Amino acid sequence: MHQEKKVIFLSSVAVLFLAGGLIPLPGLASTSADSEIYTLNIKGVATRIDSIKLNGIDCLGGPIRSLKIARDISEDIVDGLNTLKLEGNSAPNSRLEVILEKRTSGPKIEQLVRLQIPPGKDLSSFPIQFNIGRHSVSEDSEEAKRGLTDVDRTAILNLVKDYLEALSTKNSEKLKDLFSFAIKEEKKKVEEKKVDSNTAAVTISGNDLMKFDKNEIRVKAGQEITLTMRHIGKLDKKVMGHNFVILKQGVNIQEFSLKASDAGEPADWIPDGGNEVIVHTKMLGGGETDTITFMAPEAGTYDFICSFPGHSAMMKGKFIVE
Repeated sequence: MHQEKKVIFLSSVAVLFLAGGLIPLPGLASTSADSEIYTLNIKGVATRIDSIKLNGIDCLGGPIRSLKIARDISEDIVDGLNTLKLEGNSAPNSRLEVILEKRTSGPKIEQLVRLQIPPGKDLSSFPIQFNIGRHSVSEDSEEAKRGLTDVDRTAILNLVKDYLEALSTKNSEKLKDLFSFAIKEEKKKVEEKKVDSNTAAVTISGNDLMKFDKNEIRVKAGQEITLTMRHIGKLDKKVMGHNFVILKQGVNIQEFSLKASDAGEPADWIPDGGNEVIVHTKMLGGGETDTITFMAPEAGTYDFICSFPGHSAMMKGKFIVE
């Protein structure tokens, strides 16, 4: 894999696994109805792990060689952006898996992301950043129906703050920049209209919160598809890259994603020369766009994902050919 330092952004929290499976943590079975427990697990072998730090706080207590550890890191988790960093090296003949989980009452276990670190790598080259929003809402509330999270609310408040500041200072350039997304949305609506029965234009966007704006795309068999992928965030593609990949039928998303991680940046995160892929865009950074044209495959349902490491768990959907 490319040696260049990478930062992987995840959507929630962290945990560690052993080769034999998940290690039970004391007290997890008796979680209260509104509690959330975040655990850190690693599966695999390391030559040495010198430290594991969450938001600069040591979670390990000293260097180890054995990975027979499981850490409840709930107290060190903060709302918003968290940073997890490992110091040490993976073994020459074994990859490491960093697994992020959240446990709630039930107990309900949600595996958020499984990130693989290849053999013989400097663990500090794989820092992980992830957002946490622990505000709970009723499933029937308007907030839940809209899918709002703490991160969403913070982004909205910051946007309103920037707008009021630009308005009070009569900063026309700032106002233009703030509302540029509205212009883009209007253009997107036009681009998505079908030119005729044999062609279709589709636009899909990804943001810095690891979300596509669509989870389903419908086209007709035999149509010529013009698909535009937009990264509407601001982060660089080495940190928060997004692409659009349609997988062939029968391809397992998790297995493909692991191979994409191994293929790395030199292959643009597309493994095996793309032999499991129908079509894909290039990897994009914030503000970038790529447009591809292809013929819709035969009728059926196909998975589409973002193949950047750790993203396919959230950035996925169905490409339906009718």
